[in-house]
Amino acid sequence: MATWERANPGRAAITELRCDDNQLWRLAVTPRPAGAGMAQAAMELATSLGVNPLALVNMLRFAESAAAFATANDDGEMLMAALDADEGKEDID
Repeated sequence: MATWERANPGRAAITELRCDDNQLWRLAVTPRPAGAGMAQAAMELATSLGVNPLALVNMLRFAESAAAFATANDDGEMLMAALDADEGKEDID
C-alpha cells in the first residue's frame, strides 16, 4: 500500500479501499498474495476484510510490478524489447 501511495500522491489507500483504520491495519499485517493466484487470493482477502476488492487487486498488481522493475537487472533489454514490440505498429494519428 505504501508503494502505491508513493506513486499516487494525494490519493490515500484507505480511501481507495473504502475501509477504516482497523481494516487497513488487518490488511497491512496479512501476508501479501503473489504469483499466478494473486488476483483470486486478493479477492477472497478483500471479501473477508470488507474492503474494495478491485482496488486491492490493482494495488497488489502495482506493487508486484514495481518490485519486479526495482529488482530487474536491466542493461537495456527491457527498453529494446519495448521498442521491438512497437516496430511493427503503424501510427494512427
